[in-house]
Amino acid sequence: MNPDPINAPAEVTSSRELGLDLAAIAARYLFGTDHLHYGLWTEGLPVHMSNLHKAQEQYADMLLATIPEGTKTILDVGTGTGALAKRLIDTGYSVDCVSPSPYLTERARQNVGDAATIFECKYEDLQTNKRYDLVLFSESFQYIPMERSLAVSQE
Repeated sequence: MNPDPINAPAEVTSSRELGLDLAAIAARYLFGTDHLHYGLWTEGLPVHMSNLHKAQEQYADMLLATIPEGTKTILDVGTGTGALAKRLIDTGYSVDCVSPSPYLTERARQNVGDAATIFECKYEDLQTNKRYDLVLFSESFQYIPMERSLAVSQE
Protein backbone atom coordinates (compact mmCIF):
# COMPACT_ATOMS: atom_id res chain seq x y z
CA MET A 1 0.00 0.00 0.00
CA ASN A 2 1.39 3.40 -0.96
CA PRO A 3 1.40 6.14 1.66
CA ASP A 4 -0.96 9.03 1.11
CA PRO A 5 1.32 11.82 -0.23
CA ILE A 6 -1.17 14.53 0.67
CA ASN A 7 -1.28 13.62 4.35
CA ALA A 8 2.30 12.37 4.67
CA PRO A 9 4.48 14.44 7.01
CA ALA A 10 6.46 16.96 4.98
CA GLU A 11 10.22 17.11 5.28
CA VAL A 12 11.17 20.43 6.80
CA THR A 13 12.85 22.41 4.05
CA SER A 14 13.56 26.11 3.84
CA SER A 15 12.40 28.03 0.82
CA ARG A 16 16.06 28.81 0.09
CA GLU A 17 16.97 25.09 -0.01
CA LEU A 18 13.96 24.33 -2.16
CA GLY A 19 14.88 27.18 -4.50
CA LEU A 20 18.45 25.90 -4.89
CA ASP A 21 17.22 22.38 -5.56
CA LEU A 22 14.80 23.63 -8.21
CA ALA A 23 17.50 25.84 -9.74
CA ALA A 24 19.83 22.83 -10.06
CA ILE A 25 17.13 20.81 -11.78
CA ALA A 26 16.26 23.67 -14.14
CA ALA A 27 19.92 24.42 -14.91
CA ARG A 28 20.61 20.82 -15.81
CA TYR A 29 17.52 19.99 -17.81
CA LEU A 30 16.69 23.33 -19.39
CA PHE A 31 20.13 24.85 -19.92
CA GLY A 32 22.48 21.85 -19.98
CA THR A 33 24.71 23.04 -17.16
CA ASP A 34 25.53 21.76 -13.69
CA HIS A 35 26.69 25.14 -12.40
CA LEU A 36 24.37 27.13 -10.17
CA HIS A 37 26.25 30.43 -10.22
CA TYR A 38 25.32 33.33 -12.44
CA GLY A 39 28.54 33.37 -14.41
CA LEU A 40 31.00 36.05 -15.39
CA TRP A 41 29.62 38.16 -18.18
CA THR A 42 32.68 39.74 -19.77
CA GLU A 43 32.62 42.55 -22.30
CA GLY A 44 31.64 41.18 -25.67
CA LEU A 45 29.57 38.30 -24.26
CA PRO A 46 25.91 39.23 -24.68
CA VAL A 47 23.74 38.52 -21.65
CA HIS A 48 21.55 35.84 -23.16
CA MET A 49 20.54 32.34 -22.04
CA SER A 50 22.46 30.84 -24.96
CA ASN A 51 25.65 32.25 -23.38
CA LEU A 52 24.96 31.12 -19.81
CA HIS A 53 27.25 28.08 -19.97
CA LYS A 54 30.10 30.19 -21.40
CA ALA A 55 29.65 32.82 -18.67
CA GLN A 56 29.65 30.10 -16.01
CA GLU A 57 32.86 28.61 -17.41
CA GLN A 58 34.45 32.08 -17.47
CA TYR A 59 33.54 32.48 -13.79
CA ALA A 60 35.15 29.13 -12.94
CA ASP A 61 38.24 30.13 -14.98
CA MET A 62 38.48 33.38 -13.00
CA LEU A 63 38.19 31.54 -9.67
CA LEU A 64 40.91 29.06 -10.61
CA ALA A 65 43.18 31.87 -11.78
CA THR A 66 42.95 33.60 -8.38
CA ILE A 67 43.87 30.57 -6.25
CA PRO A 68 47.15 31.43 -4.51
CA GLU A 69 50.27 29.53 -5.53
CA GLY A 70 51.08 26.69 -3.15
CA THR A 71 47.42 25.92 -2.40
CA LYS A 72 46.88 22.18 -2.19
CA THR A 73 43.74 21.67 -0.10
CA ILE A 74 40.42 23.42 -0.69
CA LEU A 75 37.11 23.35 1.16
CA ASP A 76 34.34 24.19 -1.33
CA VAL A 77 31.57 25.69 0.81
CA GLY A 78 28.15 25.46 -0.79
CA THR A 79 29.41 23.11 -3.47
CA GLY A 80 26.06 23.03 -5.24
CA THR A 81 26.16 20.26 -7.81
CA GLY A 82 29.91 19.76 -7.35
CA ALA A 83 30.73 21.02 -10.85
CA LEU A 84 33.37 23.47 -9.61
CA ALA A 85 34.71 20.93 -7.10
CA LYS A 86 35.17 18.42 -9.92
CA ARG A 87 37.05 20.97 -11.97
CA LEU A 88 39.29 21.77 -8.98
CA ILE A 89 39.96 18.05 -8.46
CA ASP A 90 40.69 17.58 -12.16
CA THR A 91 43.18 20.45 -11.89
CA GLY A 92 45.02 18.61 -9.11
CA TYR A 93 43.67 20.08 -5.89
CA SER A 94 42.54 18.01 -2.93
CA VAL A 95 38.96 19.16 -2.38
CA ASP A 96 36.31 18.55 0.25
CA CYS A 97 32.81 20.00 0.00
CA VAL A 98 30.07 21.35 2.25
CA SER A 99 26.48 20.82 1.11
CA PRO A 100 23.38 21.30 3.27
CA SER A 101 20.94 20.18 0.56
CA PRO A 102 20.20 16.44 0.19
CA TYR A 103 19.40 16.83 -3.52
CA LEU A 104 22.50 18.89 -4.27
CA THR A 105 24.64 16.54 -2.17
CA GLU A 106 23.54 13.64 -4.36
CA ARG A 107 24.33 15.63 -7.51
CA ALA A 108 27.74 16.58 -6.08
CA ARG A 109 28.46 12.91 -5.29
CA GLN A 110 27.71 12.05 -8.91
CA ASN A 111 30.19 14.71 -10.04
CA VAL A 112 33.07 14.10 -7.62
CA GLY A 113 32.61 10.43 -6.77
CA ASP A 114 35.00 9.32 -4.04
CA ALA A 115 37.54 12.04 -4.86
CA ALA A 116 36.11 14.39 -2.21
CA THR A 117 34.52 14.14 1.20
CA ILE A 118 31.15 15.86 1.20
CA PHE A 119 30.12 17.21 4.58
CA GLU A 120 26.32 17.09 4.63
CA CYS A 121 25.66 20.11 6.81
CA LYS A 122 25.56 23.86 6.85
CA TYR A 123 28.99 25.48 6.99
CA GLU A 124 28.30 27.03 10.37
CA ASP A 125 27.59 23.50 11.71
CA LEU A 126 30.72 21.92 10.18
CA GLN A 127 32.74 19.77 12.56
CA THR A 128 36.09 18.57 11.29
CA ASN A 129 39.70 18.50 12.41
CA LYS A 130 40.91 18.91 8.84
CA ARG A 131 42.62 22.15 7.89
CA TYR A 132 42.53 23.68 4.43
CA ASP A 133 44.81 26.03 2.55
CA LEU A 134 41.78 27.73 1.03
CA VAL A 135 38.12 27.96 2.00
CA LEU A 136 36.18 28.79 -1.17
CA PHE A 137 32.78 30.48 -1.01
CA SER A 138 32.03 30.68 -4.73
CA GLU A 139 28.61 32.29 -4.31
CA SER A 140 27.54 30.78 -1.01
CA PHE A 141 28.72 33.36 1.52
CA GLN A 142 25.52 35.35 1.05
CA TYR A 143 23.54 32.45 2.55
CA ILE A 144 25.66 31.96 5.65
CA PRO A 145 25.43 33.84 8.97
CA MET A 146 28.63 35.90 8.86
CA GLU A 147 29.66 35.98 12.55
CA ARG A 148 29.28 32.23 13.05
CA SER A 149 30.95 31.45 9.73
CA LEU A 150 33.99 33.55 10.49
CA ALA A 151 34.31 31.79 13.84
CA VAL A 152 34.14 28.39 12.11
CA SER A 153 36.79 29.52 9.62
CA GLN A 154 39.16 30.50 12.43
CA GLU A 155 38.70 27.21 14.31
